[in-house]
Amino acid sequence: MSVSWVIADGASISYWFDSWTYLTKASQTTPDNTTRKYSLQMANHIGISQVILAGTVKWEFRFIWKLKIPPTVRVFGYLLLHGRLLTHDVMINRGLSCDTQCEVCHQCPLETAKHLFFQCGHARQVWRLLSSMLGFNLLQTGDTVQAIVSNSGRACQRRIPRSQWGTLFFAVCWFIWRNRNRKKFDGIESDPHWIAHQSIKESKLWRKFC
Repeated sequence: MSVSWVIADGASISYWFDSWTYLTKASQTTPDNTTRKYSLQMANHIGISQVILAGTVKWEFRFIWKLKIPPTVRVFGYLLLHGRLLTHDVMINRGLSCDTQCEVCHQCPLETAKHLFFQCGHARQVWRLLSSMLGFNLLQTGDTVQAIVSNSGRACQRRIPRSQWGTLFFAVCWFIWRNRNRKKFDGIESDPHWIAHQSIKESKLWRKFC
């Protein structure tokens, strides 16, 4: 007879020292030189619920797999939300040689996803145009990319359905990313007005056909 646990809220299950997966204990599989969110001295007192709550940002974004967007854009959104999109800071962290400054404005000394999509002058103009066209602010502030996306989604949910907001939001990010790459590799930059209008146009088509 096999015995299993029901985690429920996870308050009574230790993250590090209980074998709550079919593999082994986390304390045995995590390398000693890996930076851990919690020290081993605290490990006996840490439940699964605390670990899940600490990672709520990532759990919250599972909705991206349900959005009516093309598979390529879905993967792009996943990489963006998990800090794996190949902006210059990520490339440098992976030991790749590249320029550091923003490919679009050439003013920010280190291109990050937060800067490229939300702080760069070109991107900010796109968001302002969209907010003006829609009649409400599509973009909110936040300390991280994940926080910006989360705050923006909550702020817009009274205006449009979350699925519709998500499709439009990632359409905008997708065209900002494409513009960045076109400028980097082809020396061609798209006008912010074009990106704003194209984002709305494409998001409508995605919702209809994806």
